[in-house]
Amino acid sequence: MNENNTNHNNNNLEKQETVNQNGVNAPKEPVGPTTKDTITSHVVATPTTEQPQNVPIPEQKQEQPAYVDDEKGGPSKLKTFFAIVLFLFFFAFVYFLPEITDYINLKKSEKNQTEITTGTLSCTQSKNTKTLDVNLSAVFTFVNNEITGLTYTQTSTGDKIADKEELEALKQECVKLKEHIVGVDGISVVCGLNNGTNTTKQIIEYEKVDSDKVSTAYIEAGGIYPEFKKGQKISEVESKMASSSYKCEKY
Repeated sequence: MNENNTNHNNNNLEKQETVNQNGVNAPKEPVGPTTKDTITSHVVATPTTEQPQNVPIPEQKQEQPAYVDDEKGGPSKLKTFFAIVLFLFFFAFVYFLPEITDYINLKKSEKNQTEITTGTLSCTQSKNTKTLDVNLSAVFTFVNNEITGLTYTQTSTGDKIADKEELEALKQECVKLKEHIVGVDGISVVCGLNNGTNTTKQIIEYEKVDSDKVSTAYIEAGGIYPEFKKGQKISEVESKMASSSYKCEKY
């Protein structure tokens, strides 16, 4: 009986396979995803790291020095400053050109001129009072750069009628000055009044002057001695006269 059952089962299997091959009653495929699909769906894609190409690199902004032109092409502040200084220099040069030229010519003249050690130094000055025009003249003689003589002249000019009294007073002052040097060698005074002009002239020869005989009265009366003395350097005399607003010339 067992054998019959076995044979029966085998026949059933053969029939099932025959039916399957002929497409009759073939089992349907499952609707859901297959195992293969399930495995594939769970695979995670590994991202690939690709190096970016043609990406611009940001430029490093460098600080430019003050002397470099700015981005707009204009001059820098330092260049502008130097341009202003240069302009002012040329303006000042042109403005003071006459003075510069005179100074250069003076220096050239001094360089070419031979130093005078023996000669004459003439100094003059003009001034005015309320009524008179006064001219002062000092003529020094010098030898080996040391003064030897002086002629000092004061000339006062006014109206011979309107200023007669003032001119007469000046003449009397000159006369008194002359009286104070009586008996003093080396100093002489000359007075004169003519046609509205009074002249007082003092002549000094330093080699002959005895300073002990020069009275204080003479000095107080307007005597020019001993403002300058024997042996004094002519350069010192010239400097002193210039500081007193005299214009001097050496020859």
